Amino acid sequence: MLRAVLSLVATILAFAIGAAGAASRVPDESRSVGLGGTVEAQHPAHFSSLRVCAYPAFSLAQKRCTKDQRARILISSKFACSVTVRVTRAKRLHARLKYAGGAVYEYTTRTLGRGPWSWWISENLGSTPLPGGRWGCDFSFGSVHAGASFRSGGPTGAVIGAAVCDAKDSLFYAHHRIRVCKADESMSPILATDRILCSAVFVKQVGKMGEVQLLAGGKDAAKPDLATLPSPLSIWWTAFVPATPAADGTFAAGDYVCRFSVNGVSVVEKPFQIVSG
Repeated sequence: MLRAVLSLVATILAFAIGAAGAASRVPDESRSVGLGGTVEAQHPAHFSSLRVCAYPAFSLAQKRCTKDQRARILISSKFACSVTVRVTRAKRLHARLKYAGGAVYEYTTRTLGRGPWSWWISENLGSTPLPGGRWGCDFSFGSVHAGASFRSGGPTGAVIGAAVCDAKDSLFYAHHRIRVCKADESMSPILATDRILCSAVFVKQVGKMGEVQLLAGGKDAAKPDLATLPSPLSIWWTAFVPATPAADGTFAAGDYVCRFSVNGVSVVEKPFQIVSG
């Protein structure tokens, strides 16, 4: 059985432009989102053009948000931000993403040399809107700081984006080792399979015990999965294999439930049906 409980995954694509205009290599992975707001324009760098946007307002060609949407309540499965930093003394850039007042992720770049550097950063939950509430981020470069806050109008609750699918119908993000259902298949019968994937996002449950069960007739049809939730935004996925498989190694046809619990209390249940192929 596979299990992963990880801080929510995002992708940071960072582009650096040196003083002579030549592109420089920068980290291609992180999980930070949201820019703009307070700027302390002192050496060793200066931040400018800080913007926050929902993904439709992000231009891949321009590598930036085309609008600053911090004044709006954003509803999207993808948030993006962009910033320019003009470096006058080489140092490392540190960034931190916050949700509901807690750090979701933070990263530090390699040493950035003199000149202008343009960055864009995105957070993506696939088909699930990012959770509602207060979001923010802060960036620091030596003594210089930039920060932003914004609000999401997305779903609320301890568990969002709960989905069930044949594990073959899932996406695997290799760099983060996270697997999620492409879509929730609980509304239609699932053909007999040897692995069922239950995935969801636990929200604002840091330090509590998360649990996912696959039930049939009110009893465990596979080994339950438990772990302490590490982040204000924790993606959970479990690929269940049958405790008592059919002759061909698949789950027996019948009615099942994926149950998502916090501290032993059921929060979301996704009933579904498996049928013979």
